[in-house]
Amino acid sequence: MNGTAGEDHAVPTQWYRTTAWDAPAREEFEARLRRARADNRSQYLRIKARGLAGAGRPRDAEQLLRRLLAEYPDAFDAPSAMEALGDLAAQDGRPAEAVDWYRRLLGRRPDLNGTTGTARISLASALVRLGRHEEALAALDDVDDAALTMNSAVFGYRVVLAEAAAGLGDRDTAAHAARAALDLLDAPDQFFRHPGVGRARPTRAQLRRLRALARAGGRAAPSARTWRRFIRR
Repeated sequence: MNGTAGEDHAVPTQWYRTTAWDAPAREEFEARLRRARADNRSQYLRIKARGLAGAGRPRDAEQLLRRLLAEYPDAFDAPSAMEALGDLAAQDGRPAEAVDWYRRLLGRRPDLNGTTGTARISLASALVRLGRHEEALAALDDVDDAALTMNSAVFGYRVVLAEAAAGLGDRDTAAHAARAALDLLDAPDQFFRHPGVGRARPTRAQLRRLRALARAGGRAAPSARTWRRFIRR
């Protein structure tokens, strides 16, 4: 028998999942992409872009995603690319551009099939950053319950609700939503066999902000204006 019992055998990374993007890596990717089946090329562009974004190369990721939309506008992966472009714009401090991408996505595929399913929450977050709090609440009203199966998504929903309510001067609703978001941090894992999946992972800045909002409001019930948005979740 070849090898040693228990010996680890490294599985080579698929060519479209690597994060290398120097000149030789780009040449290899393009060569393999040309040889790939036409129906699979948009998928490879999307996966490669996701890897580059995760490796700290957001500009390169954006280029590939824009290329996907230009070359394969009708591909199943196109809505996912729109969502990713919105996310990258939001992360880069371009909320107006993010809003545009999310709305293009919702216009193209309102059921959000083939995406994370949370684009309406992301849209609301970008609108809050632009000070458009009423529009943000309207976006939250349109969130489907199916998008809130993961605690991380529920956390994001409550964070945006807290910020939108605070922006409208509704301190009690903001406090209730902030406390509800903080409560999720103590929630047990949702999936016994997959610890950590769906867990909310706030930044330190988010934690400070949520705690401040939670302290700023009273214990009165949220206003009727936004209460329905809170109890849905």
